Amino acid sequence: MITLNRKTPKEKYNLDLNIRYVKCMHHSGYLNDDFHMNKHDFYEINFCKSSDILFTLGKDTLYLTNGDILIIPPNTNHHFTSSEMVSNYFDIYTLWISNDYFEILLNKLDEINHINFSFQFPSILHTADSALEFGIDFPSLYRISDTYGTLSEAYLCGAVLCLLVKIASFATSCTKAITELQPELINEIIAYIDEHFTDNISLEDLSIKYHISKSCLNSLFQKKLRISCYQYIRKKRLAESVRLIRAGIPFKQVASQVGFNDYSSFYRAFKNTYKISPAECLAQKNEVKP
Repeated sequence: MITLNRKTPKEKYNLDLNIRYVKCMHHSGYLNDDFHMNKHDFYEINFCKSSDILFTLGKDTLYLTNGDILIIPPNTNHHFTSSEMVSNYFDIYTLWISNDYFEILLNKLDEINHINFSFQFPSILHTADSALEFGIDFPSLYRISDTYGTLSEAYLCGAVLCLLVKIASFATSCTKAITELQPELINEIIAYIDEHFTDNISLEDLSIKYHISKSCLNSLFQKKLRISCYQYIRKKRLAESVRLIRAGIPFKQVASQVGFNDYSSFYRAFKNTYKISPAECLAQKNEVKP
């Protein structure tokens, strides 16, 4: 297992990325800083056993949680993203498959090329409610990667083939559990909120501005970040409030500056989210996390 933090050199995570056919790794820990990783020339499939973290894939920032499967094709920029809005914890099994071997599999299994899903485009599958037990499959792949000595990679190749078929089957039967990446509208809305969250903006304001119904707007946020639009705005405001409190700004002034109409509603939201009061936050030296 690998813990990423400011004292851990990036080379420790990169490891040996010379992938002949298949390699399976296990990473867990807390992320304190954005962790950048260059795009590579092989396929990467991540299974989140237990995670509460943001992940940037191309232009998209995604929320990863338990049971999510993240598919990253070759030559796609991606990295973990540190955020005050989440705990930044990750327990992830990573499968690396060489481009050459993956192409062989796709050519051998012509049926996969004719389903309504493609491994050649980035996507995230939400499998937490699935009965297919991916939470067993990925750890098993990791365990067998060293079980059979020199034959481990050969065994792993066969097991990966079965897993890819299982993932493809889930993707075609549960289309509502797939997040399509690069939704330009939701990215634009998030960017606007990030710039104006301290203003008196509401769901209705955003609905009018972007010519989209409130229900559709919330649906976009649920698919993108697994939270509602209102929850995203509140998380941004509360995260900023922590910074202002520790900068010595009076509590009532903080509430007003981050967009709350009155101190009582700010206090309740702060206490419900962080389980401590603003005064306790000021007294603490450690990071406050929801």
